[in-house]
Amino acid sequence: ATRKPLTTNIPHRIGTLPDALSPEILEGRDALLQARKKRVPPLRDEKILTAWNGLAIGALAVAGKALSEPRYLDAARRAAEFCLTALRPDGRLLHRWAEGEAAIDAFLDDYAYLADGLLDLSKAIGEPRWRSEAEALATEMLAGFWDDEDGGFFFTSEIHETLLARSKDLFDGALPAPNGVAARVLARLGDERAGALLRAFGGVLARVPHGTLTLIEVGLLLSPSLQPESRVTEVSSGASPWAETFALSVPCGWHIENLTARAESDLELGPVRLPEDRDGNELALVVPVALNPKLAPGEHALTLTAQFSPCNTRECLPIRELTARKIVRVV
Repeated sequence: ATRKPLTTNIPHRIGTLPDALSPEILEGRDALLQARKKRVPPLRDEKILTAWNGLAIGALAVAGKALSEPRYLDAARRAAEFCLTALRPDGRLLHRWAEGEAAIDAFLDDYAYLADGLLDLSKAIGEPRWRSEAEALATEMLAGFWDDEDGGFFFTSEIHETLLARSKDLFDGALPAPNGVAARVLARLGDERAGALLRAFGGVLARVPHGTLTLIEVGLLLSPSLQPESRVTEVSSGASPWAETFALSVPCGWHIENLTARAESDLELGPVRLPEDRDGNELALVVPVALNPKLAPGEHALTLTAQFSPCNTRECLPIRELTARKIVRVV
């Protein structure tokens, strides 16, 4: 059966509102407002939380860059400035700001979410200051929350109220797991304790993968398949010039940026290049190499180093290096 339109509510009874309201409507609206003021208004939660602002900073930064929207980037920058000043009045990060006052020592999620958001902001707008601030927060986070005995981060630090047991939040819910985001911050900064955290909770990830997706994402960032290998063989001077090839194992969804190469003075390098096609997860990093024509006869041990960054759509990992050592016989 066809549903009858609802025509008994106030908007339908009024119809389309004119550009200028009549005196009768204005009088009635004012009467309704005065009557409403006699009721107890609903409470509003107006406090500002460090952790939630960290999430917002990251989201605004990523969206602002992806959509080329300056308003989002400006909002992320203003929120970051507020968190690093009003919520850190004496150099120590605090948990919340309300009615002009910051209070309560920051918890793990405050440090982790804010540092992660600042890394997103630094990447989006190219200002190194935000990465430096994230590094400082990560240092404080490790000093206050890291468990030296069993690995991972406690939710509270030693300066918080003493509890019977200090918890470690590993599971994603409405918000990402604080330990997951903290591990992501360490991975993005190249800190080896990100791997230590994953090893500490590897059993949990295996048993409950659907609840630990943030930690699993960190595992992908640190995946051994991103550790490239160089495959080199001995060549003679008769092979000069040659194309030195480094074989990289790069998972689908990742690519290579910031390609450079350097060598000893006895080698002359051409432009580093990647082939357009890739075979599954394999990429071949090709560096054209030629010997210096003034190289004296005999055997020479030569070193060639290639640098690159593995990247996905969200992140570029710290610069990696591959080194090839060649024995070249000049005759």
